Amino acid sequence: MWLDWAGGILLLAGSTLSGVVLSKSCKLRVSQLASLLLALNMFENEIRFLSTRLAEAFLHIGEMAPGDVSGFFVRAAQFMQNEMLPANEAWQRSVDIHLPATALKPEDGEVIKEFGRMLGNTDMEGQIKNIRHARACIDVQHAKAQEERKRNESMYRGLGFLLGLTGLILLI
Repeated sequence: MWLDWAGGILLLAGSTLSGVVLSKSCKLRVSQLASLLLALNMFENEIRFLSTRLAEAFLHIGEMAPGDVSGFFVRAAQFMQNEMLPANEAWQRSVDIHLPATALKPEDGEVIKEFGRMLGNTDMEGQIKNIRHARACIDVQHAKAQEERKRNESMYRGLGFLLGLTGLILLI
């Protein structure tokens, strides 16, 4: 009898924890998109005011960018310096490798990859326009992520608890 209760409590705790983890991923996505916006702003400043070369700018942004987003820039800089890849290829490979380690969705990844397609192919003004376009697109994704977070965060937590409670009732 007490094993049924212990199993039920573990089921309830596990499903509640699953709901909390899902709700945290919504929060983390919003945070990572905000970090990416900040990193792109820093990147624009590096290009515009300091006229830094792309590999150096990537490395500098990677050191300063908050959170998991810095990995995109650091990895791209490594590809450019170590494997002598052009900026757009280095960025694409960096996104392909680093995106799964983030809470970003595939549609966020497409926006990030689109930004990389023009890297290194235009002059400074073209780079700045590309950065601004990417920031605008990521800003839209950020707004969508905030709406999704508002809509789903509490639902995930509540649903996790309710599914656990249902399992507990069925078990007992």
